[in-house]
Amino acid sequence: MPGITSRVMVLLGVSLCLAATPTWAREHVGLTVNLHLSAPPPMVMVPGTPVYMAPAVPYPYYVYNGHYYLFVNGHWYVAPSYNGPWIRIAVHRLPGPIRAAHVYHGRHRDWHRWH
Repeated sequence: MPGITSRVMVLLGVSLCLAATPTWAREHVGLTVNLHLSAPPPMVMVPGTPVYMAPAVPYPYYVYNGHYYLFVNGHWYVAPSYNGPWIRIAVHRLPGPIRAAHVYHGRHRDWHRWH
């Protein structure tokens, strides 16, 4: 019986670890984004939101609540640091402020001149 109890405890521990991992982090691991930054890019606040964006980056690149968001070729990515690793996420998993910032960005095509 001790062997079964140990296995059950290990399985329970693994289950708890998976439950504690954000869902977006489990969706698409290992995708590559062709964006390599040698240092954090200069950021500006997107008006009317708590989101920052990097006008010098060639793709819409946002920072919100300690996470980095990138929109490339019609797909959204999130990362724990400015240079990845990037994980693809679904639109419905984006925080509302990121969506609002992206809408603002879409209405103001001169965003490259914000810096």
